[in-house]
Amino acid sequence: MPRPETPLSTALLDAAVDLIAKTGGLGSVEVDGVSMHPTFGGVERLAVRFSPQDLSFGDVLVFRQRGLLVVHRLVQRQRLETGLRLRTRGDGTIVFDPWVDPGSVIGRVVALGYPGGRWRNVRNLRARAYGRLLALHDLFWGGSGALLVKFGGKGGPNWRWHLGRLDRLKLYLGHFLFFRAVHPVIPAPEFDGSAKAHCYTQGSKS
Repeated sequence: MPRPETPLSTALLDAAVDLIAKTGGLGSVEVDGVSMHPTFGGVERLAVRFSPQDLSFGDVLVFRQRGLLVVHRLVQRQRLETGLRLRTRGDGTIVFDPWVDPGSVIGRVVALGYPGGRWRNVRNLRARAYGRLLALHDLFWGGSGALLVKFGGKGGPNWRWHLGRLDRLKLYLGHFLFFRAVHPVIPAPEFDGSAKAHCYTQGSKS
């Protein structure tokens, strides 16, 4: 289960943002949780571009929500009279996160780090196209789960559980077939700074 940020982890992350964000720097952030599996299967660190510009459909964002540092995929942008808000979802979940204020986004994931110092790029053209496909997948299945709960009566939650199993099966199949091909191994990034706080891939759900 995710744990809320501690004052120490918050201070460390804020310090990293202060030092790096002014130049849009690249930072290393540890990762924990399971809601971005299989995409983050085996990943222990993220290369995060702080203060990203022009957030795009399919980007994997690092943001604060309900006392957690969360790493989930951007699946919808909605502009209201009061301003822009973002919809996110973990690839391995069947529900959407609460709406995200763009001001709470602190970074965008650009590479995944594995044990032994191996890194994979998630920002090349093929990886970004794959990310957009995953975002479409997340949007469809997340919306389907919400409809089941709203209109499925007493059996809605149970049907959503079965839907989640099918959702994950399709994700694992796509991951097995395509992930390595579209996310090439790259040299270890050169970081402008490092945040030792954990960013949980399993955040609060709505």
